[in-house]
Amino acid sequence: LNLVQWEKDKCWNFYTNFTKQVCGAGGVRLKGERLNVERYVGAGCNCDGESLGMDGFSCPVPCNRVQHKTDIAKCRKEKKECQIDRKTRKAFCGCPMGTSMVKHRGGAMTCEPVNLCSTCKHKCHKASKCVPAGRNNKYGYSCVPCKEEMGYQGDGFSCDDIDECADEGLNDCDLPNAECENREPIYDDNLKFECVCKAGWKGDPKGGYKT
Repeated sequence: LNLVQWEKDKCWNFYTNFTKQVCGAGGVRLKGERLNVERYVGAGCNCDGESLGMDGFSCPVPCNRVQHKTDIAKCRKEKKECQIDRKTRKAFCGCPMGTSMVKHRGGAMTCEPVNLCSTCKHKCHKASKCVPAGRNNKYGYSCVPCKEEMGYQGDGFSCDDIDECADEGLNDCDLPNAECENREPIYDDNLKFECVCKAGWKGDPKGGYKT
């Protein structure tokens, strides 16, 4: 009950020991343990001010609705997205997040879906799971809500630790003869909580827990 079994795939802590830039152009790797360790892929990124709201692994610069009105209309006809080239500062028709440019016979270029979950470029929490999303999703993927059986709750992008000691139904401590001590699974050897015998009580190999 108190030990978490993580659902790991090839992306688990994929970027933890990367020394090269893992973020997209315009993205900056986050600093701080929680902002990296708690991410499923082991690293977190943020986009600069030109790409607010993006996930950091891809930071497209959107066109200005007034200044680039004609370009935006052109890109929409091509089923693409009007973006600004970071170097030339010129507008071009790029692909939305979750898609990439594919060249077909005859030279036609279209934006086709890419499974960002399989490329390990997502910002889901370790207690969540990355799942492909439809074309209208901003990131091109989604994170399922954090799984409470893993000791966390939240929307999948950001998750908070659950205090199992605050609810007797979430722990199996031998109350009132033992005390429940809350733990954070990611930082505390996968433990959600621990049961410790109170002074004057002696525990067996499973001391502190209900038998």
